[in-house]
Amino acid sequence: MPSGWTAETVDLTRGQGELTDQVWDLGSLHGALSIYALNEAEILSGPNGLRLLAVRQPGNREQLLVGALRPATIPRDILDTHGDRAVPWAIAVNPEPARAAAEIRQRFLPRYHQALWQVRVRALTAAANGIEEALAAWDAVSESLCDEQGWPLDDAAYSAGKITRDARAWEHVETFLALGPDVLADVRSLLVDDDRVAGPFSEDLRRMAGIDTTLARTAAIREEWEQVTALMEGIMPGLTVADAAEIAAARNEDGWAYAHELTRNGRALASAAAKLSERVKTQGSPRSQRTQAALLRSAKAPAAPAPGTTPSSASPSRAARRSR
Repeated sequence: MPSGWTAETVDLTRGQGELTDQVWDLGSLHGALSIYALNEAEILSGPNGLRLLAVRQPGNREQLLVGALRPATIPRDILDTHGDRAVPWAIAVNPEPARAAAEIRQRFLPRYHQALWQVRVRALTAAANGIEEALAAWDAVSESLCDEQGWPLDDAAYSAGKITRDARAWEHVETFLALGPDVLADVRSLLVDDDRVAGPFSEDLRRMAGIDTTLARTAAIREEWEQVTALMEGIMPGLTVADAAEIAAARNEDGWAYAHELTRNGRALASAAAKLSERVKTQGSPRSQRTQAALLRSAKAPAAPAPGTTPSSASPSRAARRSR
């Protein structure tokens, strides 16, 4: 594979359940791992978090099955609840490296990037909805917790309500932090000058104004509180559950204002990306074009696989709290 790619051989003789659970496929690759006991698999990790899986096709040693592993940045429920249309079904390829690379580039990567585009749009839309739902749930009870002048009747109950709101919102903020910068870069690369003047994108672009700042400041809040956590761990190894909850609550409270902003400019980003789906289908995203070009170079001059580590498939963060 070309520079930027790594290959890792995974021994499956001790069990393959964990790897099977990571497969993003509803066809032959998932079936092979679910039904057959395989000896090994190859995980190919490429630019921009691309992860492919290759195994020998059961019953046909002259072919490889190549498909995708679940994107670590997409919430599991988004990947699991939208049916076949958003799944990049695996393909069978010739095991000769140059031919395999060419077939992956021509037959698999276009559908992979179309599927990835769809689920990223859905994830951002769901995240915006989740933040709005957290606010609506708080608004439904907050007035009942205050007197006529707006002062809390019970400070503990009022504070607990905001903590719950902020925690629910931050969970969705993590989705924006994981996906927003890449989607924003791709959207901007696909737009043309006329889109910025009039047409279906003009309103989205107006509402997207400032999203760079929103994402950057929210990311800075997360980093600051990660540093606080690391510092406390250094002083007193093994944070208590109460300490961790307090740190999370403070982080989420700081992030609430930006979470609220993401219901506006983040939703506009998801809307613009959704409208660009047809362009991705016909011409591919700039990111997919770069990845396919890299595979084309590898087909012409294959490089020796480099050892690598499998990226974590951990899902985005937990919850903590919120403030008005």
